[in-house]
Amino acid sequence: MYASQAVRDNVRVERERRRVVGRGQAEMLLERAAYLPLAERLLVEQSVGQGQTIDELAVLARIPVPRLRRKLGCLRRRLADPCFLLATRYAERLPAAVRPVARSLYVDGLTLRQCARRHHLTLHGVRQALAAARALLMLSRTLEPVAAPHPSVEVALPDDDVSDEFQDDVRDE
Repeated sequence: MYASQAVRDNVRVERERRRVVGRGQAEMLLERAAYLPLAERLLVEQSVGQGQTIDELAVLARIPVPRLRRKLGCLRRRLADPCFLLATRYAERLPAAVRPVARSLYVDGLTLRQCARRHHLTLHGVRQALAAARALLMLSRTLEPVAAPHPSVEVALPDDDVSDEFQDDVRDE
């Protein structure tokens, strides 16, 4: 009996270890949780922000522990997905047809079928909108690092940052 109790304790400790999120990621999750509906936001704030265990939250929310664990896992994955930011903070960059679908999927947490019913689309239409959002995200990631000022914009460097050798080369030309 002692061995089985030790195994259970080890499993419980391992679950708690996996539940604990690094402080940087926890802050990111809490920041993004502000966009969620109230019930989901409170779950994230209670589990990540205040560190309540799943058992405690299950009692408070009157939800079975396995279902709550699944729900919190889905919430964390949704919040960590870069498309979540695209659907919230940068929604104006999305085409008008894609914006409500992205919001339903990432913020409201609807399934593809529920989203299709809500927006009177086919599953294929929802998948296309999702693919368009992901394509815009990938495109923005590839363009950001190589972005440079427009040629008409003059970029002046402070004198103390420019080396004397460079200034001499410029004067010689």
